[in-house]
Amino acid sequence: MSAFGKTSLDLVREVRNMEPDSIPPFQDEAVRHVLDEMDEHHVAMLDTISAFTATGVEWGSSNFNDATTILIHNDSLLRNKRNLLAYLLARANRIKLLRWQHGRALPPELDERLGPTEKKFFREYDRLLMDYMKPRKGVGIDLTLDMAPPKDHKIEVRVLKDYGELFSKDGPLILTRNSVHFLWREDAQPLFAEGAVEICQ
Repeated sequence: MSAFGKTSLDLVREVRNMEPDSIPPFQDEAVRHVLDEMDEHHVAMLDTISAFTATGVEWGSSNFNDATTILIHNDSLLRNKRNLLAYLLARANRIKLLRWQHGRALPPELDERLGPTEKKFFREYDRLLMDYMKPRKGVGIDLTLDMAPPKDHKIEVRVLKDYGELFSKDGPLILTRNSVHFLWREDAQPLFAEGAVEICQ
């Protein structure tokens, strides 16, 4: 148990220094090391209590060393626990943010940095978000279209290539090259992704 809490502190430093649009690889070995260290502290604390209890002496000022040993092991265990929870929470929050930034599928270079439980968390968070945005069960609005609330629900777009017919909330539209239309944001978003339209300045 040398260097109490160093590994857990390194994990906290790692998530504190994360790049804004990225996530570092999940430190599986470091997390296991922290959990093992916590177990060691717990066992050492129980051993000290058992050894003292076996003497039959009541707790008091005479057993100051034993009380100090128990306190140090307990505080070390709690410190590791707090650091580990801070590490996991920061990663969970970053995974949620990545879902909003990158959509339903993460780029491979980000996906490979997640641990198995984090991948499951991403899928579950995505499912909850999609259920919340469904027209009948949820609010009926794609909240991921704009990270900041839009001023208008419709935007003026110029068609860059012949697209054909689009069925919008307002009815069918024929999108021909260089034509200009006012579209609902949720109707325009897939067209932006395909490079079929641009926002009129």
